[in-house]
Amino acid sequence: MARQHAPGSGASAGTGGFAVSGDVTMKATNGSVVAGVVNGGVRVDPPKPGPVQD
Repeated sequence: MARQHAPGSGASAGTGGFAVSGDVTMKATNGSVVAGVVNGGVRVDPPKPGPVQD
């Protein structure tokens, strides 16, 4: 359940929540995972090998 406050009083979230007052930049690279909140498992399979190079 999200909690609400008066404007300008800051960000607030309930248990397990994600609250932000301002900008957020999230970036996943190289097969990684980025998330504000994860409720459950996350699985990242390894990348498949590329073609054989001589």
